[in-house]
Formats: sequence, C-alpha cells, structure tokens
Amino acid sequence: SKIWNYMVDKMATAVISKLETDNKTIIGAINYLYGNSLSQKTENIAQLPDGNKVKLISIGGSGIDVGSTGEKIPSWSFGIFLPSSGGSDACLLCANSTQITLAYKSSGVWVSCKRIG
Repeated sequence: SKIWNYMVDKMATAVISKLETDNKTIIGAINYLYGNSLSQKTENIAQLPDGNKVKLISIGGSGIDVGSTGEKIPSWSFGIFLPSSGGSDACLLCANSTQITLAYKSSGVWVSCKRIG
C-alpha cells in the first residue's frame, strides 16, 4: 500500500508539473482545465482512458471495469486522467456523490483500484 501510494504520488506530480500553469497541484490542474473551457475539455467515456494527455472525464450510467482488479469506476462519476509522458503508466481519480475511486495503470495494464467512501 505504501509503495502504491508512493508511485501514484510520483506519477501525478510528474504529470502535473508539465501543465502550463503556475499552480502545480491537482487543484491547479483542475482549475487550469476548467479555465480553458471545461465543457469542451471533458470527455465522456465508456471504457478506461488511454494516451499521454491529461483528460477530464465523465462516466455515464454504466460503471467501467478496472482491468482484472474486480473493481469498477462507478457510474455518474467525474474525474481526471493523469498519464505519464509515454502513456504506459497513469492514474485515474474519479468521484461521484458516494465515493472517490483511484485507479492505477502500470506498463499499459490497469493493476490497482482503491475506493474511499
């Protein structure tokens, strides 16, 4: 658990540091994306995102399976996808009215998913 937390923190920090904003935090990243026309930046998804670009995402009425973890990103969630520069590693932070979910991708495979709430 400590290793997983360390890896997610390092990856998120590396991705956020590349944003063109003065506030290099998750809140700064969200504010940056929000200030650049949030409705045009949000991507509605039906499967886990990929690529090497930071994305704001929304999930409709069906949850999304997180690889072979047995966990799901819950329906009606909104979140942020934070990939590494190469896209093979990433974290996905999502929230809906009942929980926060954090998923982690390593070497192109979604390997972990933790829920809070």
